[in-house]
Amino acid sequence: MASKPKVISEAQASKLSAQTSYDIVNAVRNSRANGTSFTGIDFASRIPECTQQTLSQIGEIFMGDGDFANGFLKELFNRVGMTIINYRRFNNNLKALKQGRLDFGETIEEIAFDLIKGKCDYAANIQDGVTDVFQITLPAVQTALHKVNFQQKYPYSITRFELRKAFTSETSLGNFLEGVMTSSYNSYEVDEQLAYKNLMAECAQNGFFLPIKMEMPEDEATGKSFIKAVKRYSNVLSLSMHREYNKAGLAQFTSKDDLVIILSAEVDASTEVDVLAAAFQATAVDFVGSGKKILVDEFPVEGLIAIVCDRRLFQIYDYDFSMDTIYNPSNRVWNYFLHVWEVISASPFMNGIAFVTDGAGEVTQITVNPSGQSVAAGSSLQFTAEVTGTGIFGSGVTWSVAGDTLGTGTSITSDGLLTVAADASGTITVTATSVYTPSINGQTTVTVKGG
Repeated sequence: MASKPKVISEAQASKLSAQTSYDIVNAVRNSRANGTSFTGIDFASRIPECTQQTLSQIGEIFMGDGDFANGFLKELFNRVGMTIINYRRFNNNLKALKQGRLDFGETIEEIAFDLIKGKCDYAANIQDGVTDVFQITLPAVQTALHKVNFQQKYPYSITRFELRKAFTSETSLGNFLEGVMTSSYNSYEVDEQLAYKNLMAECAQNGFFLPIKMEMPEDEATGKSFIKAVKRYSNVLSLSMHREYNKAGLAQFTSKDDLVIILSAEVDASTEVDVLAAAFQATAVDFVGSGKKILVDEFPVEGLIAIVCDRRLFQIYDYDFSMDTIYNPSNRVWNYFLHVWEVISASPFMNGIAFVTDGAGEVTQITVNPSGQSVAAGSSLQFTAEVTGTGIFGSGVTWSVAGDTLGTGTSITSDGLLTVAADASGTITVTATSVYTPSINGQTTVTVKGG
């Protein structure tokens, strides 16, 4: 089971990294007696208390016993080193997107319920008696699975020469520990940040965000326009339930407490933080400090200005963060492996908006299904629109019908449900037109039977 990173203050971290080699060795030496041992080895019975006089002697003990040295290093990295590294894990702004830790299993099942259609038939019940008391009404339920998909390991080898040098001075062991951990951690940090940015790109290009076109905020006028749009849509998401702002088309709303905005460094420089904070009902200090405002150096997608979304859209969880080691007696080298496993996924049920420039993407084709159907007069038929495009584009469409003899009452809903009037006849053309790129549409024809 993975452990959640322990948060310590900067003062604690600086005090820890400033400890002498003697303090570090003695912390490991006394770990079993203090009940904090990672390996369970009784180091106090094997090595003397570490002082300036005994430091090199302790180093020689380790040089003569590879297995014992391996145990010491494992304790050192996992007890002392991981405390330092876990403190640093919280410095990256993108880590504010994490939901927590996956304690059991390797899969998260996300369950979402749609709205229930209300009934207004009390008068009928009084006249005819209650007829639906035993009727089964199943809720509209959708599920999504999020699995461990980020599995990285970062190897690092320590030679006897490097270990011997770590026991030569008051600061040598701390510098040695710092170097090994920082090298492993920074490598992981770069990979994790890239994975999070790639997730944003995947979401933007696969319909997880509703794209809103606007100018890049580069001056006072465009900056105010951007902030006005952010305030408008943050209000829209929190004041009512909408289907168009999430990939699954689920009726959903997002409270101001759950809203976050992700900005590039360039856009952030053109916006006033106090005005932007007001859109999220927060002070400037709380807005930045609470993780509502998250910065990236740049987005990995051309034309993406900012993202406003429910923080639960990003399904990111820690699963494993640990260090393993093995001693190779053939070449007398200690091999260490930092293992990092995470769930990095996105929810199709949570609301998201992407503010994009005009050239960020476009719809290229719409296919209406089913095609070439026949339908009886007075009946209905459900249609769907498959929208494809390039870059970031919206999948929303508007539906319309046309025909020589539509009759009285032939219509199509915003969801694509065609109702054919009883007196309709001939052929009906069903058209789906892109909301995002209005010049693109898709059509199919329906033959009316019995009209």
